[in-house]
Amino acid sequence: MISHARGLKDGAGTGPLEAGPIPKGKVLVDMGSGVIADAVSSLLRSYGYQCFTTEPPTCEPDVIIVDSSTIDKKTADRYPKSKLILLETDAHARNIAGPILFQKVHGIISCTADSAKFKKALEAIADGQVWIDNMTIKNFLLDAGLISSKGEILGFTPQEKIIAESICRGDTNKEIAQKLHLSVHTVKTHLRSTMRKAGAVNRSALASTVTQLLGKEK
Repeated sequence: MISHARGLKDGAGTGPLEAGPIPKGKVLVDMGSGVIADAVSSLLRSYGYQCFTTEPPTCEPDVIIVDSSTIDKKTADRYPKSKLILLETDAHARNIAGPILFQKVHGIISCTADSAKFKKALEAIADGQVWIDNMTIKNFLLDAGLISSKGEILGFTPQEKIIAESICRGDTNKEIAQKLHLSVHTVKTHLRSTMRKAGAVNRSALASTVTQLLGKEK
């Protein structure tokens, strides 16, 4: 990220120096639609970013934003230090897993995200975090056959579904066992199976997956 500080030398000037906008970084917006690219660039400039819709000739962008139509151009290969963001301009896009697997994508943002969430995602990615919004993850789960189009969990047995939802509520294994009239050992067995299917390494990750990805609240 780029930051600049400005000040006055001793004895220079007669009043305080008025601060201008501080550039946060350079962003290359490489998208199939020029209209959308211009709109995204305008929004980013309002946040203090320097934006380009063509590759800058003399500097390397900090962030590159592409869509499903330009991700295969491999623009990011020419700028290995840049962070790559995929902006899903098609709210119903589901066939993006392939390109993502072959690109070093640092974040995926849906076109349905509001400006506040877009700004938060961009700042998180620029800070070194990985950002994938819920809509994109739901699309991946749909493709994998793990949830239905209505967001219902598929692939879990009825008991595994109850256990997953119980974990989201913060229930202990003992409480779940009492609710299902099972032994704690049996609950642990079901829990391990549920975590494996959800790709979760622990119960906290399972709760996060079920809560955030399926749009449920604890």
